[in-house]
Amino acid sequence: MLNRIIAMRSGLKKRLEALKTPGSWDHITSQRGMFCLIGLAPAQIEYLRKKHHVYTLENGRMNVAALTPSNLDHVAWSIHDTVLNAKG
Repeated sequence: MLNRIIAMRSGLKKRLEALKTPGSWDHITSQRGMFCLIGLAPAQIEYLRKKHHVYTLENGRMNVAALTPSNLDHVAWSIHDTVLNAKG
């Protein structure tokens, strides 16, 4: 399980960087455990939920264990779009 979570963290960070999503995403791989603070503002969290159906807590805490190889591209693209288009 630990190796899978590390792989999902790494995969998300690599995808965000490949998309050239503004900001630093180092915190995704530097944090540990099943959850990650993704660093989005409350308005961006709301946009992420409503437009992309990607759900986090109000503070941006995301369940990394819920990421899978089949949803990683969707989550990364959703975060990318949110950073570019949601007011934060």
